[in-house]
Amino acid sequence: MLVTPLLDIDTVFDAVFARPSRRPMAGAQALHVEETDEAYILKASLPGVPSDEIDVNVTQKGVTLLASRTNQTPDGFQPLRLERTAFTVNRHFRAPLPLNVDAAEASMSDGILTLTLPKAAELTPRKLTVNVA
Repeated sequence: MLVTPLLDIDTVFDAVFARPSRRPMAGAQALHVEETDEAYILKASLPGVPSDEIDVNVTQKGVTLLASRTNQTPDGFQPLRLERTAFTVNRHFRAPLPLNVDAAEASMSDGILTLTLPKAAELTPRKLTVNVA
């Protein structure tokens, strides 16, 4: 990378030392992870992927997502242009805290897979009320 006076030092630093999570992997589907006090919410863009082609495995340590989309041309049709590529997704999210596997949920809407991964109960913050004696 050529450094010029016009190039911002933060841009240079980010380009050289960016954490892997800040650089999308080639061919990887976009993931978005949010954290609340109770759970991690993971959203994955999976346009055109049927639910029977999605495999989600949750452990106390994290979640693995496997999914694939194929391009199938119906019999008797000749494709003129193919711009929607087939793909396979194999992503893993390692949770910083143990997960409650039994309470995990998955839903799909408008090509977005949403995984709700509750934190283990013993690690969820709890507000205490102070009683006056």
